[in-house]
Amino acid sequence: MDDAANKYKLGLEPQRGEVMLTRYALDRGIRYLLLLSALVSIFVVFLIGLFTLREGLPALREIGLDTLLTGRVWRPGREEFGLLATIAGSVLATIGAMILGVPLALGCAVFLAEVAPPRIRDLVRPAVELLAGIPSVVYGLFGLVVLVPLVRQIPVPGNTGFGLLS
Repeated sequence: MDDAANKYKLGLEPQRGEVMLTRYALDRGIRYLLLLSALVSIFVVFLIGLFTLREGLPALREIGLDTLLTGRVWRPGREEFGLLATIAGSVLATIGAMILGVPLALGCAVFLAEVAPPRIRDLVRPAVELLAGIPSVVYGLFGLVVLVPLVRQIPVPGNTGFGLLS
């Protein structure tokens, strides 16, 4: 007789209920571990927010929220704190990125889903998925390291390389 048959005869194999109970206990343990991880993450984010609020509130009281949001100049050395230009620049850059990105993304998606031959689809889809998985910070670093030096070489008066083109 082989070992499996001997174990079965001796009652060494776990019964179905025992296996289910073990799996249930393992599942519960993992659920509690994941819940604990989520709660710790939420607590850490709460602490970061509390720290930021505690450290920034005195400065915000001194400057004033209206001055901070509507001021046009940001010169901390001269005690001028205005975020309007920064906020407007961020909004305009976002709108510009959406004007370029949304049609390109929709066109690519429709092409891959409806038009592309299977061979091209199988080649392009993993590349698109890979690009979608890269964090936007990496693209920003690429722009700073690669595109800014290239844009600086364009002979335009006052060109620093740090603009919407890069």
